[in-house]
Amino acid sequence: MLRWTITFIIIALIAGVLGFGGIAGASAGIAKILFFVFLVLFIISLITGRRKV
Repeated sequence: MLRWTITFIIIALIAGVLGFGGIAGASAGIAKILFFVFLVLFIISLITGRRKV
């Protein structure tokens, strides 16, 4: 999940440098959503943790 976020951030940066504002904005928005989904899943995994059997 975090790998996809980094990928979309890189796409947004490259598109922004090349002047494609719409693509850069869309990629940055997708990256932001994926980051927050990753963050929520990470916190849930920390709370539940691995239980010893």
